[in-house]
Amino acid sequence: MFQQARRRLILPFVLPQLILYTLVMFVPLALTIYYSFTNWQGHGNPKVWVGLKNYNVLLKDGNFHNAVENSIRLTFIGGLLLFVPAMAIAWALQQPLRGKRFFSFIILAPVVIAASVAGLIWKWIYNPSQGLLNPFLERIGLEHFAVPWLGSPRWALTAIIVASVWHGVGTWILLISAGMDRIPPDLPDAAKLDGAGDWQVFRTVTIPLLWEVLRILLVLWIIQALQAFTFIFVMTGPVAVGGPLGSTDVMVTYVYRIAFNDFKWAYGSALATAMLGAIFLLSLMVNRITMRETVEY
Repeated sequence: MFQQARRRLILPFVLPQLILYTLVMFVPLALTIYYSFTNWQGHGNPKVWVGLKNYNVLLKDGNFHNAVENSIRLTFIGGLLLFVPAMAIAWALQQPLRGKRFFSFIILAPVVIAASVAGLIWKWIYNPSQGLLNPFLERIGLEHFAVPWLGSPRWALTAIIVASVWHGVGTWILLISAGMDRIPPDLPDAAKLDGAGDWQVFRTVTIPLLWEVLRILLVLWIIQALQAFTFIFVMTGPVAVGGPLGSTDVMVTYVYRIAFNDFKWAYGSALATAMLGAIFLLSLMVNRITMRETVEY
């Protein structure tokens, strides 16, 4: 009787959130997909159905192909720069360490800074004449590494990746540390009693027991990286977003320029729909590839 009464309460509690989520998420998503099959320019002109015309243009669009390549590069390089230090620091914080609270505060401090503010900070750091990085490199005798970071097509994307990783790595350290906290301490201790070193314990005990957490974080990183926008917009814009010479142009910045600068809303919708499909398929593929047998403990 009591359980039936509780079930009747589910719909009244869930329905308002479901309606709001539908209006905010599903309706715009459906309209975006619909507009991608029209020639709508966003200014009240008739929405004439053109079928797959926008997608045919997309397949031949060299600028979009460049944006896709940069998105993949950002995802791969950013993933290496993010997960390797995050794993190492999370493991270090699990060890007996003096001043652990202080180090935890230092690591998590950048996370509380707004992404736009962090982007402006790093834009100033990278400034060739007034920033901190190049004068520091020159002072320690590494002046050949003092380059115009955001003005160089070769280094601009890497510079932005470093800034975004610095801003977000604390969150990933926190999540990986939470996963490590779930591992029973008896298992690493038993491995050490059997003669295993720290690296062997990490590789054969910690990683397998942490694998499900790492799988989820990897998929979340792919979704986040393929939607990168704020740091690129702040550090290269607002006039030349994606510059120099398109070296930092990613899928989201290209969609932004097509829709809001060129006012090609239908084509922008097609680009956004293609990006949504790419994120979904890539996340599904990575999730399937990294699937392992569940380890219970």
